[in-house]
Amino acid sequence: MHSYSQSNYKYVSGGGSAIVLKAGQTVVVTVVPTTKHGRIHRLIVKQASGASTAFKVNLYDDDITRADTFGTDISRIIAEQTVTSGETCFVNSEMGYPFRNKLNLAEVYLVISVTAAPASDLYFDASITWATPET
Repeated sequence: MHSYSQSNYKYVSGGGSAIVLKAGQTVVVTVVPTTKHGRIHRLIVKQASGASTAFKVNLYDDDITRADTFGTDISRIIAEQTVTSGETCFVNSEMGYPFRNKLNLAEVYLVISVTAAPASDLYFDASITWATPET
């Protein structure tokens, strides 16, 4: 048996929990609370507000911003997703993509990046579903 969980980030005018890529930046890293290990079954990311732009999505089981990181190749859970302007990143798997946090923390790291830094903030909605074996 497995227990399924989900983290959601949603843009709402004047607030909400959307992921924000600040003006002048090209990357935003979001720490997603999960379990220490499991299988990612669904990842959905879409731009919710701001000037429409293409973006890339990565999901890691290690904080790649740390100096002593294991690196992107070893830590990547799902292959990098390239998303065309106006489109949605949608990854779905019945079997799931296995992960185990490298530092034994209950989190994964969602990275959204753009090629050119935007002039104003960009907002992204996201949903991540994972399963953990019940003990």
